Amino acid sequence: TKIKLSNLKKSLNEYKNAMSVFDRLMIFKHLFNSLELATNWDGVDRKGSDLDNEVVKISMLQTSEMCNWREFYNRTKHIDRTPIDLRTFITGIESLPSFLKPIRLAVETMIIDRLKLL
Repeated sequence: TKIKLSNLKKSLNEYKNAMSVFDRLMIFKHLFNSLELATNWDGVDRKGSDLDNEVVKISMLQTSEMCNWREFYNRTKHIDRTPIDLRTFITGIESLPSFLKPIRLAVETMIIDRLKLL
């Protein structure tokens, strides 16, 4: 329970940070961090499709939507090595305004789900 509580606190802090900045990219990055922390609150380090599947299971998102967020988030942190990486980043930047509301709702759903389990 201490691990779950600690990870949930980290998630809530990231959510708070997202609501405190104005730059859309920073909002997205904080929200994605919050989503990842809330999803992995039990100490299981889900990555890739495992992370996508867990988020989709709780939030009822489309798998493709979660995958797009994750891939874009990864492109914001790492260098672009291939034309596909660059295209993923550019498409993400162009789609950023449409990402923010759904990811915020997904984070809220995940956090509320986890709070109910405490």
